[in-house]
Amino acid sequence: MKPALAVGLLIVAALAVHSRTVGAASINSLYDMDRMLFEPHPMAHQYGTRWNPAPAAPPPVAPAPTAPVMAPWLKVNPAPAPNPVAGAAPAPRPVAPAKTFTRRLAKAPTRGPSKTKGAGGILSEIRVKYEGAVMGVGIGLSTGQTDWNHTAPGNGDPTSELTYDDTDVFSLELYGRLPLPKKFFIRGNVGFGIGEIGDGNLRDYDFNTAQVLTSSTDSIIPDTDLFYMGVDIGKEVAKFDDRHGSLSLFAGFQYWREKHSGFGIFNRLTNAQTTSTTTPVIRNEVEWKSFRLGALFTDKVNDKLTLSADLAFIPYTDMHNEDSHLLRTGLDDLGPTPNVIMDGDGYGFESEIGAAYHFAPNWTVKFDVRYWTLMSDGDIVLGPNSTTPSAALPLNDLDTYRFGVNARVNYVF
Repeated sequence: MKPALAVGLLIVAALAVHSRTVGAASINSLYDMDRMLFEPHPMAHQYGTRWNPAPAAPPPVAPAPTAPVMAPWLKVNPAPAPNPVAGAAPAPRPVAPAKTFTRRLAKAPTRGPSKTKGAGGILSEIRVKYEGAVMGVGIGLSTGQTDWNHTAPGNGDPTSELTYDDTDVFSLELYGRLPLPKKFFIRGNVGFGIGEIGDGNLRDYDFNTAQVLTSSTDSIIPDTDLFYMGVDIGKEVAKFDDRHGSLSLFAGFQYWREKHSGFGIFNRLTNAQTTSTTTPVIRNEVEWKSFRLGALFTDKVNDKLTLSADLAFIPYTDMHNEDSHLLRTGLDDLGPTPNVIMDGDGYGFESEIGAAYHFAPNWTVKFDVRYWTLMSDGDIVLGPNSTTPSAALPLNDLDTYRFGVNARVNYVF
């Protein structure tokens, strides 16, 4: 019986060992990650794994890098790690920050007004910034005259007198006015001739000591060159007529030039055409530089019509005149042109009486009547570039006037 008991105990012991081994294997299959961790990666043959280094490269190829670029946080370690660190995952690609940044740019609000404006928007902004400013362009039709006379020793008094008359011209004018703080303003205009209307006339008189007329000739003036410009600074000083009217005072500067060219000579004493009208015989150019003091009256009759009176006194004007006798250019005569030079100073008056009609929002048309006149005396030199120039002789007077009408369209900001 003892042998049988011994065999039974031996069988029970064997079964117990076998059952424990099976249980351990079951536990290992549930919690041991070695089988998963040791499973080869699809690219393990090229880069290796944490537990198995990459195989040696063939002789013609350079050895693989010890630290893979795609996973720099992994280190090659042939020994298995008993407790691998959880959460060791590759870093996210830098795509999400870029998308977030792009979304912020798209959602960022646009600051300030849009720079895309039409013509109306630009005009509106200018109107707000320069409210009350005026810009205008106009045309004018005027006639004028320049005359001068002088006295030479041993001759009449006056000795000679020249009159450039009926110098009619069309002109173009640009105008601007800008309001300033405290009811001040600045304004200016530029005008120039753009065409003649018919022919003007030059009449030349000469007298002897007995004041007997010794010569009288006429020349036609088909060409008149007109140019002027001015700038004034003023201030509104009073309101009247229930604040519909205003008075402003101003001071300014004006430059005014006229040039006339005469052709042909007709002897009025013999009634004969001595020089063809196609031959230039004389040219005269006068310049005035004037200081202006004036007053501007305006009266708003109603919402459409405004009347104005612009009056200026010129206490001082500087005159320079060049007279060129084109048939007397010999050195023993008057010499090269300009061969008669005049300089002097004087005074004058200027007036503009007008009416402005507001025919549309911000638009007006203005009509005015103008009269300008400047007067001076001074000195005259005959033949300054000849071999026998004269001394400075008395210039008794030199006067210029211009009378005409203007029409101008204004835009009021």
